[in-house]
Amino acid sequence: SQKSATIAAICSHASTLPCYYYHIPSMTGVNIPMLDFVKAIEPLAPNFAGIKYTGMYDPPGMMGAQRVAEYADGKYEVLSGREEQMVQALSIGIKGFVGSQFNVAGDLYNAIRSKFASEGLTKSSMREIVGLQSRGLALIQAWQGGASPEHYGFKYFATLAGMDVGDARLPKLPMDGDSVKGLRSAFAAFCGGDGKGLKMCARKREGTEVSDVMYI
Repeated sequence: SQKSATIAAICSHASTLPCYYYHIPSMTGVNIPMLDFVKAIEPLAPNFAGIKYTGMYDPPGMMGAQRVAEYADGKYEVLSGREEQMVQALSIGIKGFVGSQFNVAGDLYNAIRSKFASEGLTKSSMREIVGLQSRGLALIQAWQGGASPEHYGFKYFATLAGMDVGDARLPKLPMDGDSVKGLRSAFAAFCGGDGKGLKMCARKREGTEVSDVMYI
């Protein structure tokens, strides 16, 4: 197909490296069955290695990710791009994850992985594992709700957590005063609640504009 031929041509320009397709239809507008795509690109790109699968909310979603993960005895890797669905991804055998929240809350998501690896989803472990994931949902809700829609709040959230990554690129606008105020408030509320005990909430940077919202 035209799409598989295009991605194969891109892969060929880095033929010594594994090549992954980033499946994020919410941004690209392209939502084709990923298993069909894998079968089409397979003979065209020897270095094709798998998919970063972020299209979990777009049909066939998790089912499509599972089909790719199981194809050809697991020949192609599926990396989940949705932190808020980590438990669901682990339950279908996905082992790799790529997402923005890992930059600031790696300890939270590593706790989910560790608990799942040691106990799986049982009656005794379910409450703790799902509770951990709920804390991640609260983190996402905090940075999404703290800024106005035209601003990308996560980058400022990362700065508050101790990792200054600068402003988001256009078309997202640089932070304005209202969004900064909203995100600082959301960060403080998260760290005083669901984020309590996380490393991102334990940092203190003396002499910086964000030291007043850090927690010890």
